[in-house]
Amino acid sequence: MQADYAAYAKANRVLPVPDDFEMQSAALRYAVHHYLLPNVKGALPGVLVLLVLVAGFVVVRRRRRSR
Repeated sequence: MQADYAAYAKANRVLPVPDDFEMQSAALRYAVHHYLLPNVKGALPGVLVLLVLVAGFVVVRRRRRSR
């Protein structure tokens, strides 16, 4: 089986896996880039509006307490 793969790799110019390759970190980067970011981009405007509203509420409340 290994001989078959060696022949396949040679015929198809398969690159060897780098010594410092870590599957978990590569899978995490792939998941973030292909699944998380596209979903977060859709919710980003709403999250930013909510953040501005919460920050404004905190500022107004602190000003009222300091008087």
